[in-house]
Amino acid sequence: MKVILLPENFKKAISYGERFVATKPQIPVLGNLLFQAKEGQFFVAATNLETGIKFRIGAKIEGEGAVTVPARVISELVASLPTEKVFLSVEGEELSIKCGRFTATIQGLTGAEFPVFPKKDKGLTLEVPTTFFQEVVERVGFAASSDESRPVLTGILFNWQRRVRAVATDGYRLSLMEADLGEGVVKKEVEVKTLLPARSLSEVERVLSDLGEQTIRLTWSLEQRQMFWTTGDLEVVVRALEGDFPDYQGIIPGEGETIVEIDRNELLQAVKLAAVFARDSANIVKWRFTKEGLEISARSSQVGTNITTVGVDYHKGNSGTIAFNSRYLLECLSRFREERVRFEMTEALRPGVFTGVKSKQEFKHIIMPVRVQEE
Repeated sequence: MKVILLPENFKKAISYGERFVATKPQIPVLGNLLFQAKEGQFFVAATNLETGIKFRIGAKIEGEGAVTVPARVISELVASLPTEKVFLSVEGEELSIKCGRFTATIQGLTGAEFPVFPKKDKGLTLEVPTTFFQEVVERVGFAASSDESRPVLTGILFNWQRRVRAVATDGYRLSLMEADLGEGVVKKEVEVKTLLPARSLSEVERVLSDLGEQTIRLTWSLEQRQMFWTTGDLEVVVRALEGDFPDYQGIIPGEGETIVEIDRNELLQAVKLAAVFARDSANIVKWRFTKEGLEISARSSQVGTNITTVGVDYHKGNSGTIAFNSRYLLECLSRFREERVRFEMTEALRPGVFTGVKSKQEFKHIIMPVRVQEE
């Protein structure tokens, strides 16, 4: 293989690829990036068997071939290359790099050892704006579990119909977002569900955000149970999780007995203050609704007591007490872009529901309360 390419293109491709390399590879080649010159095109690819990426970059091909090299080594090396053309050549399992006065050789593995990149088959195909996945990762993905002992809870469930719904839960909280991607995305009588790893989607979103706002082609391969993202020179694939997602519909409560609207920034600031005192008491923050507003408090035997009263607009009811984990509250409130949020509750041990006021998209976050002793 002999290839000539620009350093900025090379650096960009490697920065994409290294995000999809296995951190603790079971076999050495999964810690490598694949460089392949084939049919007049040059590709950089990576996979951890759960996700994969293939990126085509402009290059002058003087000889075809393929090799894989350690991602960490090539990434650190390329980051310091001068701004001159890069010359790549391969002899056996060794990659030679020349750039200006710099030369190096890296011991790798043959391209034949690299897993074959999956091919799309017929399935659900639609056009989706990149901003949609940015929204999903930011507003839904954070609620997914990081506990690998229950794999289905580490994923985001997508329900593809005329409106697309994305849901994630770790058993203590749940995020749900709906978006309208246009009429006829999926036929009304068809319901397509995909459960994709939240961690993998986060990496996909990082790549898509670099591309800027544009439309990408999404393909769900039912036979392979894989989702493909395709745009221009880029193709990303994510393998779906196995298992049944919990019946989240039963978790979502009906209309609350107390319904209020609150300024999001004022509420967020009050929770941040309470969180300082809640650190030594299992992060418990107590809410008490009164005629004067919402009292947010936390108590620590070592630090002291904090109480902040936040003004609210009551739509229904004007009383009630409930307690939450402060971390869940902070992560929830930071995902809203609306100036005001709507909160609903029924009783102290039933979930609290947060939604945005005058939101362009339907976004709902549900948090399970914490049991506390009555004072």
